[in-house]
Amino acid sequence: MTDNNDKIVKFEKENFYSIIADKEKNRIYLTVVGVWENPGQVPNYNSDMELAVKEIESGFTVLTTLAEEKAPKFGMTNLHKKNQQIMMDAGLSKAAVYLPGRQILQKMTLNVVSKLTGMNVKVFSDRDEALKWLG
Repeated sequence: MTDNNDKIVKFEKENFYSIIADKEKNRIYLTVVGVWENPGQVPNYNSDMELAVKEIESGFTVLTTLAEEKAPKFGMTNLHKKNQQIMMDAGLSKAAVYLPGRQILQKMTLNVVSKLTGMNVKVFSDRDEALKWLG
């Protein structure tokens, strides 16, 4: 879905995720929601990200919001790894993750997957600080 001035493009799977490509800011906003039990629940997750990165330029940033995500299932690691690799291949410069609270399992999973892909990522408990870091 594109807004009237073609600066924002949105892809989503209700109750699971939202991916917004902001052409003007050269940024992707990824919001993950709920519990993802298996990749079949989100069959277009990676293909939606592939479409989103085509809407912006290399050197883009990402703000990922995990405030409404429940503890991830271990079987989802490869799906998230592929998603990060799509962004890395498209020229991601850095990613900020907004993760309020003490969600240790999400942080551990994020750290493991990010090390596998080489993603420059930093976790924040404050959304404004995350946006400030992204620039």
